[in-house]
Amino acid sequence: MFLCLKRRHYNKAPLVWLSNTSHWKSKYNELYEQFSTWPTIFDEYPVENTHSIIRAQTQPSDTAAKLQERAKGIFQSKTKQANFRLNFTPPKHFSFSQQQLKYLKVRCAEFLTNIFIVINDHIGCASSFIRRKTKYVRLPHIFGEAEVKYTALPLGFSAKHEPNQDCICDLHSCTINDDDESWKIFQGCWHSFHVKCLNGTTFCPICHAFLQSKVEELGKVAKDAILHPNPTKEAQLDDNPDDEPANMETLPTVDLQSIDETINKLSDKIANLHPPPKPSNHHLQQEQAPSANSDSTQHNRHKKRQPLQEVQNFVNHVVQQEPPQQSQQPQQNTNGIIEWLFPTSICQTQIGGRPIASNACTIIASMWCRKFLLKTLAIPSNKSDIRAMTSSYKQTILNGNLLYQGLNLPNNQPNLEVRDVVNKIKDLNLQILHDLGFFNVDDIKETFVHMLQGGKRHAGVLIIPPANSVAILIDNGNLAVFDSHQHGNQGGLVLVCKLAEIHELFHYLGEKHNLCGSNFAELVMNVI
Repeated sequence: MFLCLKRRHYNKAPLVWLSNTSHWKSKYNELYEQFSTWPTIFDEYPVENTHSIIRAQTQPSDTAAKLQERAKGIFQSKTKQANFRLNFTPPKHFSFSQQQLKYLKVRCAEFLTNIFIVINDHIGCASSFIRRKTKYVRLPHIFGEAEVKYTALPLGFSAKHEPNQDCICDLHSCTINDDDESWKIFQGCWHSFHVKCLNGTTFCPICHAFLQSKVEELGKVAKDAILHPNPTKEAQLDDNPDDEPANMETLPTVDLQSIDETINKLSDKIANLHPPPKPSNHHLQQEQAPSANSDSTQHNRHKKRQPLQEVQNFVNHVVQQEPPQQSQQPQQNTNGIIEWLFPTSICQTQIGGRPIASNACTIIASMWCRKFLLKTLAIPSNKSDIRAMTSSYKQTILNGNLLYQGLNLPNNQPNLEVRDVVNKIKDLNLQILHDLGFFNVDDIKETFVHMLQGGKRHAGVLIIPPANSVAILIDNGNLAVFDSHQHGNQGGLVLVCKLAEIHELFHYLGEKHNLCGSNFAELVMNVI
């Protein structure tokens, strides 16, 4: 990344850091262990920030004594001390609510989606040229008519051999001409190769050689700068003092339902795009391919072989949503229960790249009940239903985790009870109709059999000891269990059964949990 951006010193600083850590590992192992165990503590941001504050109020010609005196004066001032504490002390309150942050993410995803759609409809409009030995590229549907440097492009365009969008394999030594031969593209650099040509290599061979040569070159520059510093040259830095923060516009009130609808619309737009044609398999075309090394050459910078699915995955990542195709196929149990198991990434402890476990299952289950009562969530009955529901399923888990974090509960806080959720999160607009405790499994089955026979819609949260909360949804003779927990090597779970299979359902659940002592809170929408 630093090599592509070509920022002064930043492409050498990581090499110095790696050199230091290698030295510590071999000579001072205790110091190395401290850095390895606590990398986030050894953060130079406070130093960089202090440096920027001092530079903004001093002159390059100041002597060391004057700089020392001036620095003390800056931070002795009451106002400056307040600014110092403000910069170095983590804020206790966020400027935006979690819903507003999510709204901003969706707006960003909407903007990016529109750009992708325009690019897809105007393939071949990009071009490149050279001016005064500097490479430039025009991306009219991203930057307009502005000419931008090659730093806007992936790593491969900085290498000696650029990616050729018109053929599959970028290796000059490739001799494969079979159109059905499997191939892959490296998203970090955009070079692509036949799998056979890679011969088991998991990295781009072209960029690997390029990075090796640049590491050697920049390493020598960094070493020379350390051993033979040039104060005059070092004073000509290209970074600017910190700017004043811009005034943020007040965000509108955010509605969870409208955000979900926007996400679904964006997914549909991406899914309806037509992928570009497959590139030629004849790698020998590389020799005649247009080059960016000529002023008159117009080179198509839109990667024709870029899989459309990667674009959709990117937008899905921005809005924290899994592609619908990743849901598992429905599995019909021998006992008549329909079971859907989601991928590992779709569960409350993994969603959004969470590094630790989540205790938000009661909130998540309550949110599913809310959607069911508002008729924005239906009980699935087939593969099409579960695919259409996947994004909403994942989004509800993500929202539940965010709401739980927003409560700022202690780390040792156990799973919430349903009444805690209803009382603490007023925006859900839920109230408890019945709160039932069960001493044995037969009482639980009898309660749900009665609900199924009544023919009405019911929604509630079943808390299974010690602290697993699941949503129970009942409609039209079907009972569904929505579970956000991880199940072995799989993610969340949805179970559906009819009245005839209710005994088998609780036998199935009983094999995984001790149902004795469970609690069921039936929920209804609060009438305002």
